Amino acid sequence: MSIFHQRLRQLIRESGLKDSDVSKQVGRGTAYISNMINTQADPGFSVIIRICDLFDVTPDYFIGRESRSEISEIIDQNVLDTHAEMLVQFSLTQARKRLLNRTPHPSLDEVMNWWHRNRQSYDHNEAIVAFFDVYSPPDQSRLPRIVVVGRESLATRSIGVQSVDKLRKVYQDLSPDHLKGIVDAHLETHDRKNPFLTVENINIVLPDKRRLTINYKRLLLPLRTVKGDEFIINYSSPVD
Repeated sequence: MSIFHQRLRQLIRESGLKDSDVSKQVGRGTAYISNMINTQADPGFSVIIRICDLFDVTPDYFIGRESRSEISEIIDQNVLDTHAEMLVQFSLTQARKRLLNRTPHPSLDEVMNWWHRNRQSYDHNEAIVAFFDVYSPPDQSRLPRIVVVGRESLATRSIGVQSVDKLRKVYQDLSPDHLKGIVDAHLETHDRKNPFLTVENINIVLPDKRRLTINYKRLLLPLRTVKGDEFIINYSSPVD
């Protein structure tokens, strides 16, 4: 378990709160905190700030600094020599930057505005694309082929899926009814060339056999590249 998840679990235990209480305090669904800790998923920037406010800590506390109320040094000058101190300080600085500079999850309005600007000229290099999973156009019966798993998408953040093969394995474990719903939604999005927004509930089995339930909003968007290639993008975000 990462130091972030260890310290969050410790703070919750010491506070006497339940995971569901903390989830509500940070503006998420009741299972959010429990799922995040169990799957070792990374929280978004806004959630980190809310957790810090709730427990009166700074982001530095979650990357291994000792103080809960202020940024403090963890280097014991009597133990570490100058070279070792420089290495540790560099590592802490980089970790803090990664924690504080995570891109906030875009809103549905922001995604729709992006789509209206880019639906005929999809550019995979834009920052917002990291929140999308990309699929090839569907056919009438088979599950759409996964092309790209976004490094900041719901599949990556909440489930821990970071590759096409792993996401495909998640789909293989879904019920036939759920799979049919996915196929139908992709077909409607592709045929009508319009966005398709639904609220979904998914129950999956993780590699360690634990079950994970996620409530989320799924926005499917049809896209065309400048070369004429067609795709469906999936932007999903947890239900607040």
